[in-house]
Amino acid sequence: LRQSSDSTADAVITGNTITDGDGHGIYVRNDYNNVQPTIHDNTIIGNSGIGIQTYGKVVPVIAENRVEDNGQGIQVSYTDVNGNGDFDLTDNAILDNSGYGIRINQHARPRIHFNDITGNAAAVQNHTVYNVDAKNNWWGDGVTALMEQGDNPKNLNAFYDSHDNSNYGLVNYAGWLSAEVTLENLLPTMVAVEDRSPVLEDAGLQSVTLTG
Repeated sequence: LRQSSDSTADAVITGNTITDGDGHGIYVRNDYNNVQPTIHDNTIIGNSGIGIQTYGKVVPVIAENRVEDNGQGIQVSYTDVNGNGDFDLTDNAILDNSGYGIRINQHARPRIHFNDITGNAAAVQNHTVYNVDAKNNWWGDGVTALMEQGDNPKNLNAFYDSHDNSNYGLVNYAGWLSAEVTLENLLPTMVAVEDRSPVLEDAGLQSVTLTG
């Protein structure tokens, strides 16, 4: 499912099932206008490319999607150095992708909260100069066990950030959860948990509805 244009419309991409494709699942690009698409409640499984990718002057809301067993999970790139690349990436299940779970490029500044990000080759790769707010997520048993050993933040293989390249910002994984997140209407077997971890200092056919 691809939307690539110079339109000023804000796409709403919701309720789609995109599986076993030879390429990306959802790709939204706009090189000319700042747009705010909503990518919500999609199931994207078994595609060879990236599950969800945004590029250009795109400031999305990415919420309540299941992105599983793809080549890569979610990649977000915001290219306007003078714009505002802040947006929410919340309540998603990003599971068992062959490469990264989330990759952040250029001037994108997602707020990554209350996601299940487990079983990927890497959880979050930060290729920006900004610190990434990735608080209050479930990272899986193995990564969580490492977080709970000793002081934080620390250099963990699950993250690519300033520990690996001094040109990039930190991935702030504070407030990690101790079990899976509840994703309403997406993964109903999950249970919500209380956040007790320490806080770090901030250092088929698919439908597209266009509005606006």
